[in-house]
Amino acid sequence: MGRIKDLTGQRFGKLMVLEITDKRDLHNSVIWKCKCDCGNIAYVSNSNLQGGQKSCGCLREERLKEHRKKNFNLVGKRFGKLVVLEQAGVDKYQHSLWKCKCDCGNIVIVRRESLTLGMTRSCGCMVMKHLEDIKENNSVDNTNIAIIKKLISNNKSKVTKSGIKGVGWSKKREKWISYIMFQKKQHILGYFTELEDAIKARKEAEEKYFKSFLEKHNKK
Repeated sequence: MGRIKDLTGQRFGKLMVLEITDKRDLHNSVIWKCKCDCGNIAYVSNSNLQGGQKSCGCLREERLKEHRKKNFNLVGKRFGKLVVLEQAGVDKYQHSLWKCKCDCGNIVIVRRESLTLGMTRSCGCMVMKHLEDIKENNSVDNTNIAIIKKLISNNKSKVTKSGIKGVGWSKKREKWISYIMFQKKQHILGYFTELEDAIKARKEAEEKYFKSFLEKHNKK
């Protein structure tokens, strides 16, 4: 190994070399004892000093903090229809909360991650508008086409005692009641002793009201 160049007293960025040590790194490079401007003592290899290391690590931390600070502040930034007004504390999980104003005028509090990840882009008015558009596009003569199509394809129910939509149990009469909603009106189809008869009445009503309506609509 050749003669080691004395770096004592030399400055490398924020590092001032104090003295050589008898330590070596994995590549047999001399380790120097240095003092950083921040006050920390750091042991840095000759190759790292010559290669551009400028601090004990605090410089990287400062830059990282500055980067986090710059990117953490959301005030004035727009996310969809929301403009961030100010920070609004944290939730119970320590997630930062931000007060936002929606283009529609509403004020909402939203988690940072919901904004930055694109999960929340309005106060909720975008969702409502979307639902209204769907309803309007599917509504004909006070009837939602999408709903009756779904009822025809699947009339199972977790609510009614029969397990079928439009077929329930009447405690008053102690019979099965069959009914159907069409164009905002409820039609009572009858009361039945046998469940099969109540289900049959419901099926026939679906044919009469739903399928005939769809056929008429499809011809237009």
